[in-house]
Amino acid sequence: MWSGAPRPRAGARVWIIAGAMLLAMPLAARASAQVLTTSLREDLTTTDPSAYLGLTGSRLLGLVYEGLSAVTPEGRIMPALATRWEVFEQGRLWRFHLRPGVRFHSGRPLTVADVQRSVEAVLASRSPGIGVLALSKLEGARAFTDGRAERLAGFTPLDALSFELRFTEPVGTFAHHPLLIFDSGAEREGGAGWFAHQSGGTGPFRLDGWTRGREVTLSANPDHWGGAPPVTGLRFRLLPDVETALRLFDTGTLDFVSVPESALRRVLADPVYRERAVATPRAQVRYLGLNQSLYPPFRDRRVRAAIAHALDRAAVAQGLYGGAAHAAAGLVSPGVGGHTDGVLDRPYRPDEARRLLAEAGYPEGRGLPPVELTAPESARDEAAYYADQLRRVLGLPVRVRTLERAAFGSAANAATLGMFLSGWTADYPDALTYLEPMWHSRSPYNQSCWRDETVDRWIDEAVGTVDDAARHRLSQAIEQRLLEEAAAVPLPVPMNVLLRHASAAAVAVDPFGFLSVGPRRRGP
Repeated sequence: MWSGAPRPRAGARVWIIAGAMLLAMPLAARASAQVLTTSLREDLTTTDPSAYLGLTGSRLLGLVYEGLSAVTPEGRIMPALATRWEVFEQGRLWRFHLRPGVRFHSGRPLTVADVQRSVEAVLASRSPGIGVLALSKLEGARAFTDGRAERLAGFTPLDALSFELRFTEPVGTFAHHPLLIFDSGAEREGGAGWFAHQSGGTGPFRLDGWTRGREVTLSANPDHWGGAPPVTGLRFRLLPDVETALRLFDTGTLDFVSVPESALRRVLADPVYRERAVATPRAQVRYLGLNQSLYPPFRDRRVRAAIAHALDRAAVAQGLYGGAAHAAAGLVSPGVGGHTDGVLDRPYRPDEARRLLAEAGYPEGRGLPPVELTAPESARDEAAYYADQLRRVLGLPVRVRTLERAAFGSAANAATLGMFLSGWTADYPDALTYLEPMWHSRSPYNQSCWRDETVDRWIDEAVGTVDDAARHRLSQAIEQRLLEEAAAVPLPVPMNVLLRHASAAAVAVDPFGFLSVGPRRRGP
């Protein structure tokens, strides 16, 4: 059912979201013997749990692999593969205790050796997951990755189920950071590329197969420590065309479908679809990136602020997404720790935009060199709307270029785009999930090439702050400074919308866009 109910905490990585159990329990029970089928718009790029997975990979492999911690529906960190942890020396030393009795899909027990190898693999990866931002601060990390040391000095096993991590500086949010733990025995048996033909996780589903360009299949893990899933498996068919996916949903061939942003307005205008839709807000920020190292006019704050005032973002939220979006004003999503209401906003004011641009020396856009606005193919319509507004309001000579999502991500992370539509989905429920990767000058994900010594210093201080309240105050100051400097233009964030038949009553989508199937065991 489509719901306009108050937003749950956006940082929540929920197993069952509000509205997910509206259908009668007998229907969910009938799904217990089923393999549910759904669609994917984009294929996986890898099944390596140590690598950067992107949204599609995280959605699927998040059902196969698990981390030391997870997140409650209220947006708090809770134990997962670790039952508890202690923090010493103001965040420089962390001690973890693993959950006893957990087994990998191979049947091998989870041990500290598996965690150690998972940490080492992230550090050694050429395209590591976001957890590398914290793990690279471990003692000996540089020597290990450079090949000057055979073992990681900052990782100390205490016994089969306990270990310590020692960092070179305080890391106040380490338990928040995602780190997928894999079966080191599978790696020993399979060698390089083991993850392509083995399921090496502890999660509620096993990876059965991946036929590139066609489908991914998962089977239920009946021995999962949190309880067996209520279905026997999941089948993900690669169907890039939304019309094909909706037709197959209409015929019952697909049990559930994640509605792409481009189809939200049309789907939610259909009363039949609306009755089958479950919506949740995204724990995500989106923005118009302005890379001043590639487009010199962006070095002037007045030009950046003029662009913000020239865009009618509220019209996009209503017109393009049918109201299923919120026109966020900030660079930290609602619901995560450190978010603040009432941040500096630059609403749609064309006259103010033209005034600022003229003050910067570009009256009516005269003297501005041409610029490309690059976006993922899925955001073509939104990019075209913004480009049209920038031309009409400011006289900016801009043209739109779109790329397939993987190609766009590679170009953006390589900082080769002058102006672009981008975004970041929260990896954990704290403002630093956005601020550190997106805005620290040393981050490999700083797509705008933003450089601000004050922002760097405050982020470093926040990363090392264990106390939540103190860290959140720093995060709020960082966000305010970025907005004052017009470092980027915050854009509307559409909701996650899932269409599902009765057979998929136990399936939910969380604010991160990840799927969950059935209730999850919580707590130690």
